[in-house]
Amino acid sequence: AFGARGAAARARFSSAAARARGFAAAAASSSASASSRRDYYEELGVPRGADAAAIKKAYHALAKKYHPDANGGDAEAAARFQDVQRAYDCLKDPARRREYDAAGGDPRAYEEGGFRAGGAQGFGGGGAQGFGGFGGGRVDMEDIMREFFGGGAFGGGMGGMRREDGATVQVEVEVSLREAAKGLRRTISLPEVDAAGRQTGGVRQVELDIPAGVGSGVRLQMRGMGGPPRTGQGRAGDLLVQVRVRPDPTFERDGDDVHVEASVPFPTAALGGSVRVPTLDGDISMRVGAGTQGGAQLRLRARGMPRLRGGGRGDQFVHLKVDVPRRLTPRARELLEQLQEELTDGAAGDRAGGKRARAAGAY
Repeated sequence: AFGARGAAARARFSSAAARARGFAAAAASSSASASSRRDYYEELGVPRGADAAAIKKAYHALAKKYHPDANGGDAEAAARFQDVQRAYDCLKDPARRREYDAAGGDPRAYEEGGFRAGGAQGFGGGGAQGFGGFGGGRVDMEDIMREFFGGGAFGGGMGGMRREDGATVQVEVEVSLREAAKGLRRTISLPEVDAAGRQTGGVRQVELDIPAGVGSGVRLQMRGMGGPPRTGQGRAGDLLVQVRVRPDPTFERDGDDVHVEASVPFPTAALGGSVRVPTLDGDISMRVGAGTQGGAQLRLRARGMPRLRGGGRGDQFVHLKVDVPRRLTPRARELLEQLQEELTDGAAGDRAGGKRARAAGAY
């Protein structure tokens, strides 16, 4: 029985060692080619609109194909496996997927621009630091030794080498709709925290880049900006920034579109002309046709919010309200009464003419 257990242990160790060699070579390869990394959707071979089930299915097929255990520790396969794992770690999480799309679908911009929720840590130092580069799911010597020894992490029997990361710090940032439309950089003050997330009384400044088109509920993740590591082998925690967009008194947002109400003077509605309409880029002059009715809706294309996915902008819908004067001067009243009489006589004449035409057609 001992021999069987020993053989099984040797097999697990051999598999883990091969995986370690592949990961080590792949880490160096991944670091060298980070700037040319493929789009995550392309990496998994799925369209941008793919649902969670399709993404998971594609990942399982690729992970099985390129897993180091199935390729004898081949460095190229291990590198591809890392890229597939990194892409899946991002796209399987709805919040991180939104952040990736907000970065324009560029892996490098996502991993280096403050959006990333994972990303390569490099091939560092041995020991418990081990191998990075698996996005949210790190693969390191702790995982390999766990496979071999069948127990917990490096603690206890391995001399207290457990890696403990710092606490995640969460904060909410409120922006106006117009700020969300333009994007902005903002410096915020945060309380200093210890490794356990407890406030220490100090204050630190953090600079945030908030992308144009951001909406309420979007979460930005800044790696390494949270609490300090609990041990020397750990890493600093992350800062999670929850964005909230204040309602605007002028514009009502509907996804990437915005709606606004504009008043049209009664004479302009009747005769046609121009009215001033507010937009997110400033007021503009817009033409309305003669006989415009209250409640009419006009569309201004590409005047809405920037799209986080795919670029471009939404539309602005203008809801027209005919402004009827509440008070009239004697002259204005006289003119309106004449207009009313003219319109009434004209309508009556049109009806009489229609009756005569129908009667003539009867003979």
